Amino acid sequence: MPEVMKKTIYLDRLKYIVVPIQALVFLQVGRPLPLWDYLGQRDFYFDLIFALLIGYIVWTYIQYSYQLLDRRLSWGTHFTRRLAYQSLLSGFLTIFLLLALYVGYMELYYGDNFRLEKSLIFQVDLLLAALLILIQNLVFVVATLFNKYQMASVRESLEQPMEAPEASLPSSLASSKLLVANGSRYTLLDRDEMQFIRLQNGVSVAYLKDGTSSVLNTPLNSLDETLPDYFFRVNRTTIVNLREVKGFEAEKSGKLILRLHSDNAEEIIVSQNRSVDFKNRLVTL
Repeated sequence: MPEVMKKTIYLDRLKYIVVPIQALVFLQVGRPLPLWDYLGQRDFYFDLIFALLIGYIVWTYIQYSYQLLDRRLSWGTHFTRRLAYQSLLSGFLTIFLLLALYVGYMELYYGDNFRLEKSLIFQVDLLLAALLILIQNLVFVVATLFNKYQMASVRESLEQPMEAPEASLPSSLASSKLLVANGSRYTLLDRDEMQFIRLQNGVSVAYLKDGTSSVLNTPLNSLDETLPDYFFRVNRTTIVNLREVKGFEAEKSGKLILRLHSDNAEEIIVSQNRSVDFKNRLVTL
């Protein structure tokens, strides 16, 4: 993930605020006395520790599901499928995960004193678990919207005229380098270091051989016209360095799934209408 995207929202810090509040709410609901009346009881602190632990596990699982689906299904192009998968992974399955951890703790710590059939797990705890998970999902939705806002701001700054620096470079250097934005600082990037370039939230992001990524100040359409012949636009949002292609897998639909020399979690798909041109270009390198 580009450095500028990592800085847009601090989810790892937010969980240290959201999860403790949720844990205290979860402990308080169903108790006949105010929370402070239990501060002298040992069981309260064990319950609090495990409520925090369970909360962090659930948060990490939801965060992982969001990151997994972000790589596979974007909200902009696959909204219906993304919503369905997100509801399943971050909603229903998460509720079962939380309740399984909760029941496991009660059985482990309270032993014979805990009776599932006599507990309020289905009357109170299940609804409360669903509410708390909904809150965590809302936090991630807000984070996504905030990311888009931040990336839009970056895009606006990158769209400002930047022709002068590149025009002042020697022709041999300008032909092999790209201007990279890092906040208000700009550096030069060797084109041969790029595995592929992907359009993300309106910004061109170059993924490099060393596993890092950089935001480019050049629109994807302009890159498609100016990059050397060994770069090929495989779909509307992705340009691939053909020298980095190790092989591909053909789907029945006619699409191709690429394998690159360097391991990369990003799935790169050649669209059906570009697959023939891609094969022809690949074998002529």
